[in-house]
Amino acid sequence: MLPYLTPPPVNLAGLWFHWSVLLAVLGVLVAHFLLLRRARRTGLDVPTAAAMSLSMVLAGAAGARLFKLVYMPAVLANIDWPSVLLVGGMASFGGLAGGLAGAALYFAARRIPAFQALNYLDALAAVFPMGWILGRTGCALVHDHPGLASTSPLAVAYPDMPRFDLAVIEVLFLAAFLIPLFVWLARRPQPRGLFLSSFFVLYGAFRLWLDTLHVDPPRYAGITVDQWAYGSMFLAGLLLTTVLRPFRKEVFA
Repeated sequence: MLPYLTPPPVNLAGLWFHWSVLLAVLGVLVAHFLLLRRARRTGLDVPTAAAMSLSMVLAGAAGARLFKLVYMPAVLANIDWPSVLLVGGMASFGGLAGGLAGAALYFAARRIPAFQALNYLDALAAVFPMGWILGRTGCALVHDHPGLASTSPLAVAYPDMPRFDLAVIEVLFLAAFLIPLFVWLARRPQPRGLFLSSFFVLYGAFRLWLDTLHVDPPRYAGITVDQWAYGSMFLAGLLLTTVLRPFRKEVFA
């Protein structure tokens, strides 16, 4: 059984920061600079990649904040919209969806064709798990995703009882499977859109399974929030794979 570790906040220049915040910021920076390195390696325009990344970060932060409300039906039903930004917490799916919306708005504003935009999103998807794992590690350190009670070796000794920590399980999935897979694939040229569609399918499927370990998750129309969210991601990945199938011989480094 894993210990319930809660490292204290860090003092930086007189300000106290929780590890979840520090690691989330570090994850964004890691993903950003890995994207720029991959853009240079694959012949993409680096300023365009950087601007896309900034747009995604800003929109993703807003999306993560707003989507958190979906997990709180009582708050959502009686929300005071001027104070919406004061509602605590962020939701990972909102960050992903908001980031993609930010990228779409950026590409539309720049009038960048869809297939050219796909190259930039695919470059980001190839390195994104390496930044994402840092943010999820922050969640694992603050234990804000408690799961079902369990005596599994992967359970965490929460103060009330041993139970799964969903962030810990996700970190293990990323470290043991998704990141090694993407690093291996990135060593050679791949078909256009492979990383983006693979991330949608693999991560979406994983989060659908992980949802089975949630404790009484909120539901809409009898379906949990994560089933709606990550089921949509999984289906979007399958759709993207199908759409790109005629172009599978078009290799993009």
